[in-house]
Amino acid sequence: MFDLNTLVELLNLNDRVASKEKFNKIVAGRAAFTPSHAAGFLDPAEWVLVIKIPNYEDVLKPLENGVWLIGRIPGSTLNLTNTMISKFHCLLDMQHDGHATIQDLESANGTWLGSQKLAPYKVYEIIPGEEIILPDATILMISKKPG
Repeated sequence: MFDLNTLVELLNLNDRVASKEKFNKIVAGRAAFTPSHAAGFLDPAEWVLVIKIPNYEDVLKPLENGVWLIGRIPGSTLNLTNTMISKFHCLLDMQHDGHATIQDLESANGTWLGSQKLAPYKVYEIIPGEEIILPDATILMISKKPG
């Protein structure tokens, strides 16, 4: 899990000049977001992130409040090594108010929420069961814990 200060440190390690611009775009996108509350409250104790990677068994990760950085850069919360994934691909944010959001970080090959391609840096609310599709065919989905 990341807080925004940790994310800044990771961005700075990669490229100090580009990191300030990228970080400002991330913050602006987050500031412009207003939750619809249509998704309802997610209690992290009852939900998991399902990671479906082609030719591998599904992986279930417990949801924790905070920002998940998804990308190829070492130190990402979810590190995916396929070259179709950008170093800083997208942010998944499990907010303290029980809502989940996704934000594409101007990835080279895009991020989809269902059939909708995400606009770079715009924040989108995730409804449980909705698929987040990455360009290497990885699918992420927030789902009820099994059992």
